[in-house]
Amino acid sequence: MLSGSGNLSRLTDATPAVVTGLVVGIAMFFDLLAPLDVAIGDLRMGLSAQPVSGQVVYVAIDEKSLKAVGQWPWPRNVHGALLDRFTEAGARDVFFDVDFAFAGDPQGDLGFIDALERAGGATYLPVFAQPATIGGPGPETLGANMPHAPFLDLSWPVLVNVPADGDGLVRHYYYSAEVAGEDMASAASYLSGAFGPRGEAFAVNYALRPDTVPSHSAINVLRGDVAPDAFAGKSVIVGAHAVELRDNFAVPVHGIVPGPVIHALAAETLMQEVVPTRRGGLSTIALLCALIVLLQRRDENFSAWTFIAKAAFFLIAVELGALVLFQRSSVQWSTAPFYPGILLYGAWRLGQTIDISRWVIRGARVEIENTRRLLEQVFNDSSDTIIILDEVLHVRTASKSAMEMGIGRGEAALPVAFADAARDAIRCYRSGAWRAQPLAETRLGDRILQFTVTPSVLEALSDGLRTPAKQEYIATIAARDITHLRKQEEKLAYLSAHDERTGALRRQAFLRLVHQHLLDHGRIAVFAFNLHRFKTINTTLGRDVGDLLLAEVVRRLLHDVERLSPVVRLDGDSFALFATCALGDASPADLAEQIHESVTRPYELSDARALVGARVGYFDTGEGTELSAQAVLDQAEDALDEARQFGGSRIARHDPDKTRRKTRARDIERAMWTAIDEEELSLVYQPQVDMRDGRLIGVEALLRWTSPTLGRIFPDEFIAVAESNGFIRQIGRWVLHRAALDARLLPADVTVAANVSALQMLDHGILDDVQSALSESAIPPARLWLELTETALMSPSDCIIESMRDIEMLGVSWALDDFGTGYSSLAYLSRLPLRKLKLDKSFVQNLDTDAHAMAILRSVNNLCRNMDLCLLCEGVETRAHADILLGEGCVEAQGYFYGKPQSLEEVIDTFCGGATQVARRG
Repeated sequence: MLSGSGNLSRLTDATPAVVTGLVVGIAMFFDLLAPLDVAIGDLRMGLSAQPVSGQVVYVAIDEKSLKAVGQWPWPRNVHGALLDRFTEAGARDVFFDVDFAFAGDPQGDLGFIDALERAGGATYLPVFAQPATIGGPGPETLGANMPHAPFLDLSWPVLVNVPADGDGLVRHYYYSAEVAGEDMASAASYLSGAFGPRGEAFAVNYALRPDTVPSHSAINVLRGDVAPDAFAGKSVIVGAHAVELRDNFAVPVHGIVPGPVIHALAAETLMQEVVPTRRGGLSTIALLCALIVLLQRRDENFSAWTFIAKAAFFLIAVELGALVLFQRSSVQWSTAPFYPGILLYGAWRLGQTIDISRWVIRGARVEIENTRRLLEQVFNDSSDTIIILDEVLHVRTASKSAMEMGIGRGEAALPVAFADAARDAIRCYRSGAWRAQPLAETRLGDRILQFTVTPSVLEALSDGLRTPAKQEYIATIAARDITHLRKQEEKLAYLSAHDERTGALRRQAFLRLVHQHLLDHGRIAVFAFNLHRFKTINTTLGRDVGDLLLAEVVRRLLHDVERLSPVVRLDGDSFALFATCALGDASPADLAEQIHESVTRPYELSDARALVGARVGYFDTGEGTELSAQAVLDQAEDALDEARQFGGSRIARHDPDKTRRKTRARDIERAMWTAIDEEELSLVYQPQVDMRDGRLIGVEALLRWTSPTLGRIFPDEFIAVAESNGFIRQIGRWVLHRAALDARLLPADVTVAANVSALQMLDHGILDDVQSALSESAIPPARLWLELTETALMSPSDCIIESMRDIEMLGVSWALDDFGTGYSSLAYLSRLPLRKLKLDKSFVQNLDTDAHAMAILRSVNNLCRNMDLCLLCEGVETRAHADILLGEGCVEAQGYFYGKPQSLEEVIDTFCGGATQVARRG
């Protein structure tokens, strides 16, 4: 059941906002608030005064000018003289706000016509428009009072009508209007060059100060007293200023101003793009409604003075915001609806406060009674234990759950922790030192109770008006049975640290034990082991038996082998543990043997019998180690990896050299991914020559890598890493492109050879890579050779052979590198599209001492002749090697005797200079 005041609150939160918004919206629809909005807008313009740009100059026909000429209207030649002054000064254009609708003195008219001709068409003459009929629809049907025809032929007619609002003030100005069936642009549009929609008016920005418009007396201009610079490049308005000419209008902010000044301010408004535009409407009503809803929810206790202060603050803030908005963007935001809206809401709240006070009091009484009943129901039905004690720790009341636990039946039944906490809470509360306490726990038999104590004071009616009210201090104890929760937490804590299937520790829990052991002893030996043939047991006996075996492994090590820590399960069938004893009492090797012996004993599992092997790796830190727990475990796992490499059951001690090599490989792999983008790779070239005359016939591209962090890295290191992680494809693609581009710098008869790995050949993109390199470099395909090692082709797949043939179809040639080192059958040679064999240097370098090497050379040479293959001998390092090879009929060679791997520039300097052929060495 909702209380009375609660109903009222929910009912009235939105009601005043909706009603006020509706009333204000209707007032805005019927323009009832327009006069207030206009007045506020005029005030904003008055507070935003700013100077004009000075691009429009006002030449005033003032009283001084009228007296000097001596008559009005002036003879037209006087206007012509003014126009000549402006033309000579270089004025951009001139607008005469003077009636030229009739013919005057012929001589004077001719003088003005001559001046118009000299002005060259940059003169505007006024068109006075008036409604064609009484009650006409407005500017769209205006009749024309056009300039005299001879004048009109040499000038532009412009509309000069200015509409006045209902209060007689001129606030708007036409862009154009239909006059005599034609669209006639206004003077301000022509002067500013800004033309708007036909027949529409725009608001003049009266924040522009008319006293800043450059003004000069017409007679001063005629007499030459005004410097020509005052008009150069500017628009000039000539018009009345003298009161007797009756060309004055009332405008906002500035009062009575001459008509020409209105034209000037209108033109400046368009020039500076500061046309005031009105905004608001729905957004204003929405903001008003939001404000009322906010006030309704915050001001539950209405105060007239507080409301007036808040309303004044809000209105000032809104008006300041609207003023800033106008000054920055010329937007006139409608704020008038706020005034009647806030006034209406204030009246409504005041009346509501007076009328419903008694009703609220009655509702409050009902609410108090309902709240009491609700609290009693919650108190009795709560699953938590709630007890209220007085100052002497007597139980005043207790919930049903408290009574069921035997609490609340007298002081003796209170747990000691409850009594002590309640006593301390009341004492601290009475002295003013009470602070909220954290939850406490106590045991009640097998139960664990979590409780908190809250002291408070009760007020009682006094015996008389002058007697102080009585106070009674009480303590409320709220307790909850968390026995089940604590058991769940203990279980979760166990599972977070232990493997559920085996009971072994999890990795993080084990690392904490290792870390503590390192802190206590400074030395540790960690053992990692793996079960051999465990997958076979899982497959043959089932996973349930496999799980039993894993659990038995953990149990054995906990009970059968002394001086060992709890076991950690690293992954499926891998575990680790460490020695808890001083390593001087038992060597790590002995403990590793004990672990191996314990794990490899036969297992009796349910109805099955199982036998597994074990690979054990261990790491002893030695005294005073600074390694972290994770690093120590990593070293033990590295030792386990070493034990795995040899198969079967084996024990391996951690080898630091292997670890360093693995670390080096990981560092190389990390650095490799950015090596190409960072331009760390480069190519060197080893010459391939014709031994008969030392002529350069080709070069082999050899890859080099210099890392800013790792230094120079040899190909033997990083090529293996690149092949293992697949990055060899990107490296190979880069080598192909770089070598093909460099080939353009070599003579046209010199080939360039690039090595290709077996992994590249298995990639279907190798053909595209070769085509791309040839296309980018534009070298003939015959100049590009690709080399594969014999070991990569020991068992060539159909896929590799097909890729080789596809590339050969492009015109690229294939060579077999390091021939003789693969120990493979020669049968595959006939299947491969080869054009050259490169005899491995191990055979060439022993030719002068090893008869077997000579026999192999002759056999390979005969093989190449019979298969129509070229033979290139690698590793030629001495003149003796070259002479032997020439004696056996070999032609092509490569080796340090002819040139070490070198930069392309060195190759060009050495072999392409004409006088440095290798044949002439020595």
